[in-house]
Amino acid sequence: MPPDPGLIKLDTASGRETISGGEADSAQRFTSEVKYVSYFAQKLADTLGMRQLTLGIVEDREGQTAFRASSSGWHGAVSSNRRSLWQVRETLQRG
Repeated sequence: MPPDPGLIKLDTASGRETISGGEADSAQRFTSEVKYVSYFAQKLADTLGMRQLTLGIVEDREGQTAFRASSSGWHGAVSSNRRSLWQVRETLQRG
């Protein structure tokens, strides 16, 4: 799969955040977006009685925000292009 030029990726493990892709000013904004979406998705999962939320994708007309929880931490990505579930999972597993 070719790299997505509109992709910004955030990985968090042991309290450390690693951001890749995008420009410095947009990376911070999209990091906030990933955290925002992850937070409210977890709240929704709790409300629905889900035991564990491991993957979420939110799309709007500007792009796609996705996150995944793993044993090492959590991983998030924001893309200006809509990607398939398979592509999102591949991107987040490379974290």
